[in-house]
Amino acid sequence: MHYLEQFGFDIFRDVVDYKYDIQRDPMVRMELYLQEIHKLATMDINTISNLENRLENNRRLMYTLVKRSQTTLENINLNTKYIVENRYKFLGY
Repeated sequence: MHYLEQFGFDIFRDVVDYKYDIQRDPMVRMELYLQEIHKLATMDINTISNLENRLENNRRLMYTLVKRSQTTLENINLNTKYIVENRYKFLGY
């Protein structure tokens, strides 16, 4: 969860109780996980504050990250192509 938050995603900490994620005992972890799934499946989503805005912000962030990744990949491909075409300068043969 921390990894996703580092990118800026809203992981709905005010809605989801992630205490199951820090449990080491698999049985306790699964029980807490199932309790959380039940709570989420039966809750009224209208009680989640700013849900539409929060989801839209996550969607926009995902789009931005995908575009950034595509640009990075394109740059890697261009640099690789340049190195291959000019390998004598870089590799000496």
